[in-house]
Amino acid sequence: MTKPPPGPAAAAPRAAWPEPPAAPQPASSWAQPASWAEPPAVPQPASSWAEPASWAESASWPEPASWPEPEAAAPPPEQVPDQPVTLRRAVAQPVPVQGIPRTRRRPWLVPLLAIVVVVVGAVGFRAVATRSDDEEPGPPPVAEQAQVDPVTTAPRTRAASTPVDELTPQYQSTAPEPVRSVGVVTVADGLDPAVARDVAQVFDTYFTGINSHDYAAALSVYDPAGIVNPNNPKSVAKFSDDVATSYDDDITLRSVAADTTGKGVLQARLTFRSRQDSGKGPVGRPAETCTRWDVTYVLSQPAGRYLIKAGNGASNAPC
Repeated sequence: MTKPPPGPAAAAPRAAWPEPPAAPQPASSWAQPASWAEPPAVPQPASSWAEPASWAESASWPEPASWPEPEAAAPPPEQVPDQPVTLRRAVAQPVPVQGIPRTRRRPWLVPLLAIVVVVVGAVGFRAVATRSDDEEPGPPPVAEQAQVDPVTTAPRTRAASTPVDELTPQYQSTAPEPVRSVGVVTVADGLDPAVARDVAQVFDTYFTGINSHDYAAALSVYDPAGIVNPNNPKSVAKFSDDVATSYDDDITLRSVAADTTGKGVLQARLTFRSRQDSGKGPVGRPAETCTRWDVTYVLSQPAGRYLIKAGNGASNAPC
């Protein structure tokens, strides 16, 4: 017979639940109790501190014989006016080096050095003195030259308000400037300017008169006591006819020297070129129209003025 599967035990019969009490019904009116019940006293925590019966009894302080006098207050510090603070650089103090032995002083070293310096100085002085005696005196030093020639070495000072022209040194030269030319006459180099200028002026008047056909001007530089007398009509007519077609250029005063003929005071040598009509050429070549001349003139000075008095040689050649 098959057993039924195990199952829960058979349940016991349940007891009946009690009925809940009936809810109280609200009273129709509020009734105050006769008195409120006092709340129970709150228990205080236990404490080990017990207040003494009297403070005087629990502690007594001894009274001091005398109280100490209070200390006198210190006077306030004196007010010092503010002063500038000076910053000083901290100077490192030398740290002694341990273990280095000091050098022993030598008191004899200083006298020895003094003796050496004296000996060397004496030898050098003797050598300089000996050399000065052997050498010949040379040119003066710069300081002495400055005293000899103060014009060229004097210092110049420039003032802000001084004109530029006043700053330029004005050197007074005793020698006149060389003469390059006077009118149509060129002056060669090396001639004495004081004489060459006056001589060149004579020949400038002479050749300018011929070229402009102003024969009276050309004859004005002739000495009446010479080869052409400007006061003699025949001399004037012949001179005018000889140079009527001439034109002279390339005129140069070559030299001026003292006269050696006894006729005048100076001799002046000139070179020039003349152009003339055919038939008016030099002697032997009358048809020549261009001639180169080299003539030496004798000059007199009757009244302080140079004049042409004679000739002292002449040469010519065709151009």
